[in-house]
Amino acid sequence: MMAIRKPRYVALLTGISLIGICGYAPADTRKDDCDEYEKLAHKGVSIGQTGLAQCYLTGIGRELDFDEAEKWLVQAINGGSQTASVSFASLVLFKSRDEPKYEQAITYLREAVDHEDKTAAFALGVAYRNGIGVPADPKQANQFLRLAADRGHLAATFVLFGQIVVGETQSICGKGEDFWRGELRRHIGETGIYTVDVFRKKIVGDELFLKYLFSKSDLELIANRI
Repeated sequence: MMAIRKPRYVALLTGISLIGICGYAPADTRKDDCDEYEKLAHKGVSIGQTGLAQCYLTGIGRELDFDEAEKWLVQAINGGSQTASVSFASLVLFKSRDEPKYEQAITYLREAVDHEDKTAAFALGVAYRNGIGVPADPKQANQFLRLAADRGHLAATFVLFGQIVVGETQSICGKGEDFWRGELRRHIGETGIYTVDVFRKKIVGDELFLKYLFSKSDLELIANRI
């Protein structure tokens, strides 16, 4: 049986463009990794198809190409990949902004949330916060963000903490700034990728947060309070 190396991206979304919602391509991803994914993709292996899509989504190891990414994600979805369905939904809602596909994207996210996918819960939270594919609804947004945070999603925890810091709310689930700072620091440590200082620097310039969640000045304030 052919051994399949697990893709090195992780679904956690930080220090990357919004496509990190669906999968994170680390800085040490090389063209060789994408070449390996492509070989598997052409053999019909969904892990390879999803991995290759991430290369096109992030522009790491391949030229940035959303159409090519979507092509491989659709093939992976047809092969039964839930990861690919979350990636596809995030691409449609937050990158390509392909409105005719919004309903399908939201359906994919809801199905993935029902299967305890924390990244899908985060994506739905962002969608409700911005009214993309669904009516804008801060209450619904926070429900999905809390669900994602409860499942260990770093970016969702950051957003909940940030809302308290910038004065959008005084507490989340009855817990204040100190509690959510502790949760955020714990999740940062659990990634195995960031220290608090590195996370602070990356988050201030993150495309997702600047475009869909907080202003640059608010991000700087939140980062300084972590």
